[in-house]
Amino acid sequence: MLERSEREAIEMKRVKDYCRRVYGKTHLTKLEMRETTICQRENHFYVETVKAFRDRRYEYKDMLKKAKGRFDKAVVENDLSTVATSKLEMVLFESLQLAHKCILNSFYGYVMRKGSRWFSMEMAGIVCHTGANIIREARKLVDKIGKPLELDTDGIWCLIPASFPENVTFKLKNHKRSSVTVSYPGAMLNALVYEGFTNHQYHTLEKDGSYSKSSENSIYFEVDGPYQCMILPASKEEGKKLKKRYAVFNLDGSLAEMKGFELKRRGELNIIKHFQVNLFDFTQKYGSHPENLKATVSGTISKFSFFQGSVFKTFLNGKTLDEVYKAVAGDANHWLDILHSHGSDLTDEELFDLISENRSMSRKLEEYGAQKSTSISTAKRLAEFLGDDMVKDAGLACMFIISKHPIGAPVTERAIPVAIFKADSKIRSHYVRKWTKQTDFDEDTDIRDMLDWDYYIERFGSCIQKIITIPAALQGISNPVPRVAHPDWLQNKIRNKFEAHKQPLINQIFAKCQKPAAPANMNGKRLRSPLEGEDGDSDDVEILEDDGEDKENGSHAKRPKSGKSAQSQAPEPPVLEKKTLTDHGFDSWLGFLKQKWKIQRKERKAQKLASRDSDAVSAIVRGAREAESEREWHILSIEPTADASFYNIWISTQGQMHKVTMKIGRKILVDSRAPRGDRDTVRRILPHHKPPGFLYEFKTDEAQLTALMDKLYSETCSSTIDGIYESEVPTEFRAVLQLGATVRPDHGVSLGGHQMTLDSLRAVEKMNYLPQPHIRTIFFYKFSQDSRHVYALLDTSGSAGYLYIVNSGDVQLPNMDALYTSAYNKIMATEKGELIHTAEKIPFTVKRFTSNTECERQLGRALRAYREFSSKTALVLMLSDTEPQRLARKIPNLGLFPNVQLHLHEPSSLLNQIDWQKVVARRVLQHYFNSFFFLTDYLEWARYLRVPIGNLPADHSLFGLDLLYARHLQKSGHALWATKSSRPDLGGKELDDIRLSIDWNPLSVDDTVLLNREAFCDTACVELQLSAVAVTALVQRSRVLEAEGADDVVTFDSMSTIAQQSITGAGQSIACYDEGAAVDASIKILKQMLTECVRHIAHQGNRHADEVVMTVSRWLNTRSALLFDSALTRSISVLESKLVLLLCAECERIGAKVIHATAQKLVLNTGKTTSEEAKGFVEMLIQSLSTNVVFAALHITPVKFFDSMLWMDAHNHTGIRIVPQDEMESPDVLDDEPTTSSSSSQPQSQQNQYETTAIWKIAEEMPTESHIRDEFLQMVGAFILEFLETNREMQFDPESGATFRSDLISQKISHRLYRIVNKLVHNNAESAHCAVYLVNALCRALSCDQTAQLAVEGVRDNAKRLLHNVVGKLVRLRLEADMTPLRSTTLFVSNVFCTSCSQASNVFLSSTDEILTCSTCQDVSFKLNSDNIDMMICDRLNQLLTAYQIQDHQCTKCKSVRHDNLSMYCECCSQFVPQITPSQLKHEASTVETVASVRNFVLSAELATWILKML
Repeated sequence: MLERSEREAIEMKRVKDYCRRVYGKTHLTKLEMRETTICQRENHFYVETVKAFRDRRYEYKDMLKKAKGRFDKAVVENDLSTVATSKLEMVLFESLQLAHKCILNSFYGYVMRKGSRWFSMEMAGIVCHTGANIIREARKLVDKIGKPLELDTDGIWCLIPASFPENVTFKLKNHKRSSVTVSYPGAMLNALVYEGFTNHQYHTLEKDGSYSKSSENSIYFEVDGPYQCMILPASKEEGKKLKKRYAVFNLDGSLAEMKGFELKRRGELNIIKHFQVNLFDFTQKYGSHPENLKATVSGTISKFSFFQGSVFKTFLNGKTLDEVYKAVAGDANHWLDILHSHGSDLTDEELFDLISENRSMSRKLEEYGAQKSTSISTAKRLAEFLGDDMVKDAGLACMFIISKHPIGAPVTERAIPVAIFKADSKIRSHYVRKWTKQTDFDEDTDIRDMLDWDYYIERFGSCIQKIITIPAALQGISNPVPRVAHPDWLQNKIRNKFEAHKQPLINQIFAKCQKPAAPANMNGKRLRSPLEGEDGDSDDVEILEDDGEDKENGSHAKRPKSGKSAQSQAPEPPVLEKKTLTDHGFDSWLGFLKQKWKIQRKERKAQKLASRDSDAVSAIVRGAREAESEREWHILSIEPTADASFYNIWISTQGQMHKVTMKIGRKILVDSRAPRGDRDTVRRILPHHKPPGFLYEFKTDEAQLTALMDKLYSETCSSTIDGIYESEVPTEFRAVLQLGATVRPDHGVSLGGHQMTLDSLRAVEKMNYLPQPHIRTIFFYKFSQDSRHVYALLDTSGSAGYLYIVNSGDVQLPNMDALYTSAYNKIMATEKGELIHTAEKIPFTVKRFTSNTECERQLGRALRAYREFSSKTALVLMLSDTEPQRLARKIPNLGLFPNVQLHLHEPSSLLNQIDWQKVVARRVLQHYFNSFFFLTDYLEWARYLRVPIGNLPADHSLFGLDLLYARHLQKSGHALWATKSSRPDLGGKELDDIRLSIDWNPLSVDDTVLLNREAFCDTACVELQLSAVAVTALVQRSRVLEAEGADDVVTFDSMSTIAQQSITGAGQSIACYDEGAAVDASIKILKQMLTECVRHIAHQGNRHADEVVMTVSRWLNTRSALLFDSALTRSISVLESKLVLLLCAECERIGAKVIHATAQKLVLNTGKTTSEEAKGFVEMLIQSLSTNVVFAALHITPVKFFDSMLWMDAHNHTGIRIVPQDEMESPDVLDDEPTTSSSSSQPQSQQNQYETTAIWKIAEEMPTESHIRDEFLQMVGAFILEFLETNREMQFDPESGATFRSDLISQKISHRLYRIVNKLVHNNAESAHCAVYLVNALCRALSCDQTAQLAVEGVRDNAKRLLHNVVGKLVRLRLEADMTPLRSTTLFVSNVFCTSCSQASNVFLSSTDEILTCSTCQDVSFKLNSDNIDMMICDRLNQLLTAYQIQDHQCTKCKSVRHDNLSMYCECCSQFVPQITPSQLKHEASTVETVASVRNFVLSAELATWILKML
């Protein structure tokens, strides 16, 4: 086991890596805006001290100025003593003013230091803020007149035009000075500072103790300069700039200021340091020419540092940029020559001084631990041959060089101390061989052969790049030092800037070739070559343009010329001699084809003109068809016919409605093992990433489908076909998928022409579907009960309305005209009236029929009259309790209109009322007016999904996900696995994939819980509802995978390509072994589709896209969905779990403690005292999570707040909330509680009221005798309430609160329990059993408080002793085993979706017959579909049975798995046993049987009974 320090270091490193990947930083930086006021009278010492230091610095600067004057005067007078004295005074005063300057600059840093006596963060902030504002305003002013070059905290370097006034001189009269010179830029800046930063209420303390107020401003600019040159280096990284690095030269060429270069740093190479002042004198003495420097460098190399100083001095040479950089490049090339020549002209001492690095260690060597650096390696190697005593102290100076040996080792391991080369030759050779691992190194080996010259050239080249080459490139100068290449980003930038506009020469594109010999035509004349434009004999023919249609087509006619005049003549078409490519060659064959094409073109032109002149009617019809084919056709509905191969397509174009019959065939993909010679292969990505062999596409219709499938199935049995795909895609779904809502026909296809196919229509995506504002609709209503039938027809055009009632006896017919007028006026008076587009009055015909057949005949006549009334686009909105196909057979004239079904259901007992005729009539009118709202909604859905309005099913969002996903899959080249069954179409081998159900997940265990902590929460808690988890997990998939160290592109289960052996069939792809890899490509496409939906929501506010997104979880778990795939669902469920765990980690980071977590719900302990404070914390938490891009799309809603809570799990907990005073005054305080909680109010005083939510499923398993359920709930509630009331008064800390709860259990709760148990024990035997239930349940609930475990154990032991001598043996055994009879008949069914709100619920099923309702739906009475739950239990139980049948058998001793099916014993002679015992499966089946019998789950009960019989 690792040491604690090592573990902490590893954990810290992993946490830092995690934070760096997820958050992009390892430290949290907060930006706070603060406003404060500092009283000058309270802090006068700070201002006065700063002013004193400032004034004293001005005094020293004045003294320095006078000393310089005396020095200049003494030099002129040749007074040596005064010169010496003045020099000393100048040094003294310069040092004093610089010292005061440093102290002044450090004042604000001193007050910001927490350990200082004058610590004041407010004063430090004001100093920094004021200085930053002054520099910011100064920059704005400089931007208007010049260009800022460098900004600092106390100044600004700028470039001002020469024409700008620099100094202004004022001549004075009657003054000792004749003139005063003022800097004009300084005056402008000082006026700016005075105007914006003057303190007009500065208080000065007078001698009498009063304060005088004045305006003070001690901040003003001083202008230095002008200067001759300022050198700014460039960064090697794109888009970055180097701060506080510059060199400035005076007009006389001397260095005025330098900041930030290598001269200021310790440990840099001498070759790239700045020349010191001596070197500048040396440069002036010997000149800056490289040859002069090279000739004299050997004698002065030990005194000076080299490159940068000389290079800066050289920047002053030259009059243009080219000349400047040429001069600078000379210095750079000189030092590069030294490095490239390996210092051949230098001695070893001079070489060491040139390239050695000198660094100091601030700490002792042992304090660095396992850190690695060149100085640490040097110190360790110095200790080897000098001894440990020489390197034990801090401040060790390490001078070293970098060796190229050992080759491949890091630089830190190749540092060799220079001191070793000054040692004895034998010692030197011994240690150098040891450190370089070169055994051939001896005393005669040259040091130059050992140095890593590439390392030094790279370091020196980096300096050249920053100072010379990169600035030159950015100024448009070619590289002055070609040996130092530009960085890649700069090279690309130069190439894009200069080479993008460079036009290539034509001879670079075309190459000259030999002109082919011209062939002769059949008349013996030479044919003109296409390449003969200018070089050929152009006088033989003349090009004439035809005025007819050939002119438009660019064709030309040729005629011979005689001299310069031409006479046109119409030659007879020659008789062509056929020529072939093989017999006559390419040129002859091509010439023959050109003449043939020319003759055919003329013949087609003549036929076209003749047909236009002869048949004008045909021309009109043809023009109408061509115009029709250019229009957009809006598909209203695709309806099946009696023949399964044909469908009726209702099309609306130009406001007219047409009905077209179309034959829609099927396309089937066949994966064959051997090639089929008569077919071409197609490219598709098969489901689950199965590698295809030879993939073929078969096209057929419904009539021939059965024969084709029988043939293919027979070949599948003979192993010549591996799979048959897309054979179960519904034909109507394929048609909607391919056509969409708006199409454009191919050329020549018309409504009245030949039969159309799917391939003759092209879908148009960006086209507004049914743009007309009002569409004529016909409302059709039918309801039947017993032998009574009600029919209704209403036309929005107001032509007529019908109400037909079929009843054997007489009934009173309602007055439909009056009812319609009343309903119309009522609806038009509301805001919804704007959507109603119908006539104000409709004449109604109300009749009673005794025969349903006669009524249907009258309805057909009415529909025929509606059709003859207008041929414009019209829809029949149908609300019927009969299937549309069946109704169409009874009323054939319904086929005269496209039908749109309103998916509403009338109550089955609608006619069981008094005066039911009038009730039904009002409902018909209400449904009629509501149909306009449904039509508007259906149109919006049809436009968003691009689907005909008549083909919208009842569940729009579920169908929309199937449709959108199928379109994205087809665009990506995937084969569809759509089917109406519950298993995906995997080529006919769906049942072969046993991985779909191999996991053993018992029904009695809630597998949706990701995190659950049993706890007693003494602070406020909150329950949060999560929505859109699946969508967020998919859209943020890359970030979720990155958070755990993986990547969306390079993860194990991401396969952009299949391995070569998988394609050729030599091996299996990874998708054959890993379910995540099999569906990885499909998940990425689903992510792309949902990202588009989220974009529609964010940019367009599309509510239908939002509904689609919110339905993703339900779609993934709905087996009736066409593209349902359980493997896809499981993979996305894993992503959901990872996302929720990341959310839990983020909540923990913010300050909350996660108590319970699932994909639908979070329970957090906020740590706040009251629920009101918790509400503010939750708002802050949700706002903080919304700023995180990973959780921004999550819908997080707080559901419940508790001031204190005892939590065991989601089905067993109690929480109490203190009701605020404002809610107490409201009469419906408790009306908003969910049905899953029981609420009670117990007044503590006149001010406090409590709201209790208690959910204990273990209490529901208790017997109903003796009211032990109520006793259990009361004791648990009293335990929490007693602590909550006392905690409000005493304000417990965690330790004292735990002690109080333990005492409360030991004293009050236990005594009450003992009284109840004693009473139950002495009643009867059944009551004694109830006592055991109560003791076990209460101890189990109270044991959730981890701090009260000892008290609970004491209560349990005392209860055991109390029951020991009274109860029977069976009860004692149950009590001794602590077997609470809880969940013995309990099932957990996850992801049961409500059809009303599309939210998932985790259903807890026990042996009770309580009604299952949606826990998140606003309508609390909405029941969950019991048939779906029954089917889900059957699927889960079937999976358990499959897992039991295919399980592995394991050795009891060596734990090895049995490799065959017959061996009973292992090689170690131990017996093989199954991992899942029959008793486990029997327990699951018996539990299902018990629950199913109570809740009337027929399928589940039958399956469970069959399994129990088999066992």
